[in-house]
Amino acid sequence: MRAEVRDDIIKLETFVAIKFKYEKYIDMIHEAGGYCFLSQFAYHYGNNEGRYIAKQLEDAGLIKTKAVSNYKYCYLTDVAIKYLKLKDSKEDYSDKSKNQINVKRLSVTPSDKVLLASAIKFALIHKYKFIGKKCYEEKSIKAFSEFYGCDEDRADTLKCKIDNLKMEIKKEAKEDKRIFENHIKPLFQIYKNNTDEEYEYIKNKIAKLEVFIEEKNKRILHIKNLKQEEDELKQLKIKLGQLIVINQFKKNLVKQKNDLEIKIKTKNEYIQKQEKELEMLSIETTQKAFKVSESVKKAISYYDKSKIIFTLNNKKAILNMIIIDTGTLKKSYGYIDVLNKFSIETETEKLYKRIHIASYSEKRGKKLQEQLNKILIEKKTKLKKIEDYKCNIDMSKYTPEFYKNAEKFINKVPDFTVELMEDGYYIEPYKEPVSAKTGYIKPKDKDRFEEIKNRLNNR
Repeated sequence: MRAEVRDDIIKLETFVAIKFKYEKYIDMIHEAGGYCFLSQFAYHYGNNEGRYIAKQLEDAGLIKTKAVSNYKYCYLTDVAIKYLKLKDSKEDYSDKSKNQINVKRLSVTPSDKVLLASAIKFALIHKYKFIGKKCYEEKSIKAFSEFYGCDEDRADTLKCKIDNLKMEIKKEAKEDKRIFENHIKPLFQIYKNNTDEEYEYIKNKIAKLEVFIEEKNKRILHIKNLKQEEDELKQLKIKLGQLIVINQFKKNLVKQKNDLEIKIKTKNEYIQKQEKELEMLSIETTQKAFKVSESVKKAISYYDKSKIIFTLNNKKAILNMIIIDTGTLKKSYGYIDVLNKFSIETETEKLYKRIHIASYSEKRGKKLQEQLNKILIEKKTKLKKIEDYKCNIDMSKYTPEFYKNAEKFINKVPDFTVELMEDGYYIEPYKEPVSAKTGYIKPKDKDRFEEIKNRLNNR
């Protein structure tokens, strides 16, 4: 195995160790959010191997650990983050000391929501690779590009085709010019004096001579010798034959010249048509690329802020919504509102919806599943109610309020199924001690506490 090694961002021996031994593990932690519980290694890799991996990562200075009650969680060190963020950077940091190379650090004391969300994602990533931030963004770009039909390769192919045609025409035009200058034009110069008037003149003279000779031959006795006229007639016919050939040749030359011009004109017109198509395609591609960009931004925003992961399955025409439960769930209707809002913003309203609940607790997951299914039951009930009403009442005269409200509710709730993702249930024991820890205080809360403390001291 060969790999590029950099000693300008971290120590050489550390870079090599990460590249060949630890990259998979720190990348997984980073993709999950930068944190996980230490015992999760034992859960996913087996007790002995998991403990060994965690110890090796800590000894290499790639993770640090912190205790919460009887549990420990780990977070990535600056060294690990520098490797992940800068290993592919084109910038050379050799002129800086390694301490001067700054990357965004992880908080030593994350909030319980951040820690639990990261731990749940770490659990899910082992089975669902797309849960990781980097992989999720890449797959989202690909999925939305397919959904909107954004095919940048098509525009590139068409542009390449047009460029090749232009080169071909330029080459042909050069060859056609050479043929015209070296062959057609000189022949035109040679035969330019052989006009149509000369042809008509000789033709008429031949006709007169033929009539003259015929009339003389009809007489029984004729004194005049016609040999001179007959020789002249013969020469004129030879000349006429030459002119016929020359004129035909000139016509062929003109046709050849015109054909060359038509061929170039036709290809130029075809190129203009293709260029117009390319222009329209470029505008369409730009518009679709903008839609892709905006949709991915929205998906990433939900991923970061709301712990909700949206994915597209274009083959099955499904929009998936994965809810990461860290202890503070929205009301069931709140998730339906989020689902509808995202569908409208990304133009995915016509796709079938599938909701997945990834909780640390089986009980909580099933409770939310039950609440969401109740919404579906309510939708079916309202549908039946308005259908029954339409069958018995003339709707053209009056639409009751209950009917309007039922229709509004039905339109608001899409068809969906709810599934449980059980991979994070083993994290439930961590929830209580993590929520009870006091090591983390939000900056805004610290400022508020300081303000209250100053007021009390000034009394």
